[in-house]
Order: sequence, then structure tokens, then C-alpha cells
Amino acid sequence: MKIKYFVLVAVVFCLSGCWQPEDDQNPFAVTSTDFQRWGPRLPDDAIMPDAETVQSVEDWSKRAFSGNKSPETAEKFQLSDTASCVMSRTLPFSFLYGGIHSSEVLPNWKFETVDIDRLNRLYSWTDPKTGLKVSVRTRRFERFAGIDWVLYFENTGEKETPLIENIKTLDMYAVVGKANQSNIIHTLYGDNHGPTGWTPAKYPLKNGESKRFAPIGGKSSNGVFPFWNIQSAETDDNEASYGMFVVVGWSGQWETNFNRQNDGRMQITAGVEHIATVLYPGESIRQPRTLIMPWKGNRTNAQVLFRRLLMFEYTPKPNHDFPVQMPVAGQCFDRYWWDYSLPPAQLHQQWGGHPWGTFDGQITYANILKKAGFTHHWLDAGWFQDGWWRGAGNWYPDTVRFPQGVEPLGKAIHDLGMKFILWIEPERALLRSSFYQAHPDYFFPSLGQRFMGLEQTHFKLNDPKARNFMIAFLHDWINRNRVDVMRIDYNIDPLSYWKANDAENRQGMTEALYVAGHYEMWSQLIKDNPGLWIDNCASGGRRIDLETTALSVPLWSSDAGCSPDTPVEWQQTVTMGMAQYLPLFSCAVWESDPYSFRSCANMGAVASFNYMDSDYNAERAKAACTEAKVYQKFWYGDFYPLTEVKPGNVGLLAWQLHREDLNAGIAYVFRQKACPYTGFQLPLHAIDLDATYEVTIKKDFSKGISKTLSGNQLAEIQIEMPEKKSAIVIEYRKI
Repeated sequence: MKIKYFVLVAVVFCLSGCWQPEDDQNPFAVTSTDFQRWGPRLPDDAIMPDAETVQSVEDWSKRAFSGNKSPETAEKFQLSDTASCVMSRTLPFSFLYGGIHSSEVLPNWKFETVDIDRLNRLYSWTDPKTGLKVSVRTRRFERFAGIDWVLYFENTGEKETPLIENIKTLDMYAVVGKANQSNIIHTLYGDNHGPTGWTPAKYPLKNGESKRFAPIGGKSSNGVFPFWNIQSAETDDNEASYGMFVVVGWSGQWETNFNRQNDGRMQITAGVEHIATVLYPGESIRQPRTLIMPWKGNRTNAQVLFRRLLMFEYTPKPNHDFPVQMPVAGQCFDRYWWDYSLPPAQLHQQWGGHPWGTFDGQITYANILKKAGFTHHWLDAGWFQDGWWRGAGNWYPDTVRFPQGVEPLGKAIHDLGMKFILWIEPERALLRSSFYQAHPDYFFPSLGQRFMGLEQTHFKLNDPKARNFMIAFLHDWINRNRVDVMRIDYNIDPLSYWKANDAENRQGMTEALYVAGHYEMWSQLIKDNPGLWIDNCASGGRRIDLETTALSVPLWSSDAGCSPDTPVEWQQTVTMGMAQYLPLFSCAVWESDPYSFRSCANMGAVASFNYMDSDYNAERAKAACTEAKVYQKFWYGDFYPLTEVKPGNVGLLAWQLHREDLNAGIAYVFRQKACPYTGFQLPLHAIDLDATYEVTIKKDFSKGISKTLSGNQLAEIQIEMPEKKSAIVIEYRKI
């Protein structure tokens, strides 16, 4: 990404000629917020894979999962005249059964294939001696050259199975690039509540080298991110290249290894970090989901293609037609719950008593949100008995602050035409809480862990009786309180509880049953409550993987958003990292000035504005909210980083959002407070060089100043930003 920096001596973009029609064809009109009208459409352009590449992935999957024994041992993805990925035809998963490798036992088992439908296929192998049935369900995609699969084990026999261990749901060899060149593994740092959280990371891998990834404590994106893009070699992001995405869906303790062999092949393995278990008669378990997607072209477009795949094939679709429409929400728990006038040592010892945390305060707050144009009212962890943090597990309203419960608040929010986001943390409870006291058998034995000094433990989603109890409770809670978005938090590391519950010959079994129970609970609640969707929080964004991406949306990408002291530049880098992989997420913003708000607003916005203070700027809040709703449609298009992602505040950060189906897009540009440059030339993507564009530069939330530019001029647009700590938006559409 080549950005030209310079100090301007003259204005290079003529800010003259104001014209911006307000019509139903203009995606920048303030009325252009109807999601059905402006929602995402999959473009048919050069970034999409051709039919031959899509078919080659399907051909490979048939050969690989059937264990085809033809003399040719590899299937080649011919991506272009000079680029190809070579992948082993041997089964792309493995395990040990009674100490014997699966490659030795499976050829002797009964093999069956069933076409579930045109895109889904089931392969199975059954041991005639013990009755162990191993199944793989594969799924391919109509328009994308990718395939995912899930591995299952079931004991159909009458006796306990031999030990099943070292399960790798992905175990395959691939040649990506030339043997004498290093592969590059691209990924993100996971959530770490710091300036590097969600920023890009890359690891070169030479012959004979390896790289291992695993999360911390059993939460799938705690410190790492289970999404990787293996590139053939180091190139500029826009230079010709090729590679393959590898993604894991497991909301527990996964492990992935990339081992570059001395002959240039790469062995890729992924699975649960530790599992060694028997299965009882009639018992079954599932293992992680795996996705692979080869690509050709350049890495920038590859990331665009991968994001499209997740947008159109994985994201939740509560109304069946489109992915979740992200909220522009008001959330002030962290601003008003604590009494910041207290000394720091006492700050977290008691609720500060601010009226915001009462029914009357929330009604006042809801009306302020409505006037500003927000779509969602978000009540976080302040509604239940004893409140945050002393009340985890008391999932009943505090009748002092909410005398009639939360239900009247939900009704009032709906009457105002907004939707309701409500927080709960069903998988954790304090030992003194009402849930634990009533049902201690639904919780793992305490390990003595404490949260803010109070002993806590973990709910048993692996136990069907406990899980059914929680599903029934949450179903009633959702309907009684008129919840539109169930915000599920998860402030506990589960791995130690899972391990402590395992018998000697059942290592990893608790985790396998727990994670499957977690998916069952979320899926059941979504099924039984049409239109409901889930906000996935886990002390911030620490439980994000392929499977949770298909069941939920992370509205709170990091708990760094809990503090007003977190630099907004952190949110800029979070967006630039996450948006290269995830189609939907949002960040927290504390202030409504353009620099702060644009740094944090993306697919949606979570605003912690000072609504209740005397200096609250209602006009600016409304303008910020309006801009977020108008620009939202572009976040459902293609994301292009225009600069490198560097933590700190000394440079320029910029990104572009493009809707190919609308022939329009926007670019955000941030001059940070220590950046020495005043002028920049931006290389925009997906611009028709032969076309003419209407271009508008907006320094603030006003309409901005427009001008007509050729495609050539727009593709290398020059802008000036004389003020430090400033943000501009460039709007463009083909005319």
C-alpha cells in the first residue's frame, strides 16, 4: 500500500461547487437507510472465483474424503497459468484409535457416502468390531471456492470403545508456492485489552520451520485468532500472488500447527488441544469445524473475497434475507454505573447511585436516544439483584431500582420505535448467587477462583438437564423483557473447570460436550425466538471463531472500550484488523466529535455519550448518529485498508469501503495527533478509470463540498488535512 505523504503548500482538492442530490438513487442521502433497499448484494466481478476454481475444490473434496487410491496422490488447484496449490488426496483428518493411526484402520472399516443435498455431503466409516462410527459432514458453496467440514464420533456398539486420542479435524499437506520461498502466514492478534489487540500479524515460514497457535484459558480468541491466510510468498499486498485461507470453528481450547517440511510441503493440523477419551455405548461427540479457501490474484482482493464468503454464507440472518443489521446503539453503563468521584480504591466497591441505573433514569435515557436517532437501547450489567459485579448469577431484576422489573422498560423502548439489547452472563455465577444456591448441581465444583474477591464457578452446559433449564429460563427472560438482542458475556476462563471434571480415560470429553451444548443452546434460542440475534461478548472479543461467527455478532470487540482513557487510535487499528476478516462487529465510542466517532463507528456504533450531563451536545450526537446510519450500507460491501496498521498516534490511517453493486463507496482518513504530514495521496481500489464520479469530502458531519472527478483522478486522490487529530470522509459515486 503506497501512500504518498507531503506538506501541502496549496489546496490540491478544490473545495468548491456544492451539489448533492437528495433522491432515492443517492446512497448518501439522509433517507437512504432502509436496510431492505440498501442491504448487501453479492457482486459478480473479477474478485469472485471462476467456475473452474469452484469446481476444483469440489473435485478435491470428493477425492480427499473418499480416500481415493488412484495412482495420483495429489489434487492440484490450477489457480492461474503460474499459480497452483497442491494438496494431498489422503484423508484431511486423523486420530489414534486404540493406539493405531486412523490411516491404518479406516481402510478396513465400512465406508458410506450420502448426498444430503446438492451442497452438503456426509461421509462415514464404521468399525465392524467395536461399532465406532466416524462421520464427516462437508459443505461447499455455490459461488465460493471453499469447503468446510465437521468431524463426529459415535459409539454404535454395545461396549465402551478403545481410547480415541490425538484427534486432528484438519491434517493435510499442501504446497503453496515454490519450495525455495518462504510462505507467509497472515492472521490477527486476538483480543488482549491492549494497543496490539486485533491488529494484523504475519509469520514467515521457511523450510524446516513451524508455528503453533492456541488460545489462553479455553476462550477461542483470547490472545490469538483462529483465522489464517497462507500466502505463497512475501509480496506487496496488491502484487500478484496466491494462497489459502484456513479457519477453525471451536469455542474452546483449540490448537493449530503449521509445519513447513524440508521439501517445501506444509503440514497443517488443527483440533482440540488435548483429547484422549473412550465413548460409552450410544454416546457421540463432535469436533471443530474447519474451512479452507484457496485464492489467486493478490492478497488485498483475497481478503475481500474471504470477507464476502463470511458475509453471505456464515453471518446470522435473523430475517432470512440479509445478515444482521448492526445497531446504532446507546450504551452508558461504563460512563454512569461507577461513581468516579470515589477514590480509586473504592470505585468498584459499590454502585455510585447515579439515577441512570434506575427505571426512571433508563426511560429518560431512552427518550434522549430516540431524539438522537439511535436504533437500539442497550442496558448492560446493571439491572439485576446486587448488580455488577456482586450479583453474577442473580438473574432477576433489582426491585429497588426496577420496581416493576425490566419488562416495562422493554415495552417502552419498543413503543419508542427502538430495539432492546439486554446483558446477561448465564455461564458464570457467584457461589452466593440465587442461581447457584437453588441449583448447585448445575454448576461445576468450585475451584476457589474469585472475581473481584468473591468466589465463583462455572455453569454446566455439558449437562443436558442443566442446559435445558438454562434454555427454558433464557427463553422466558427474552420474551418477558422483550429482548431483541441477547447480549451474552463470559467473564471466566473455562479450561480449568473442564479439565477438573474429566476422568482419567475421558480427557477432553467435558470440553467436547460443553462446546456442543453451547452451540445447542444458542441455536435453540435463535430458532425459538424469531428475529432474535446474539451479541457475543467474552470479557470483550475473546470467544470469536468460525462457529460463533455463524451464530452471533461481537458488538464489543474489546473491554478496552470500557474506559474513557482508551485512545481512540486503538479503535482505528481494531477496525483495520478485524474488518479484513470479519464482516460484522462494532466498537465503543465515548465522544461525538468527528475524529472520535469516526475512529470507532463501523458496521454499527456503540455510543457512550454523556447524555445525562449538562454539556451534552444533542445536535452533534444526532449528526453523528445520522452519518453512521447512512454509511452503514458501505460496511456491508468490500473493505480495503489503504495504509499499514501501526499502533500509536504518529501517522496516517485510512481505509476504503466499496459497494460494487452501487458503483459507490467511502474512504475514511485519520491524521493522528503526532502525524507531521498535512497532505496525502490515496490509492483507492475498485475505481473505474474511464468513468466520472461525484466526490464529496466531509471534514465534519455537515454535507461537505462536492466536485466531479475522473476515475483516474479519483484513483489517486490528493487531500489536505491541515489539522492534527482530524478525520475526513471521502464519498464517491459513479455518475
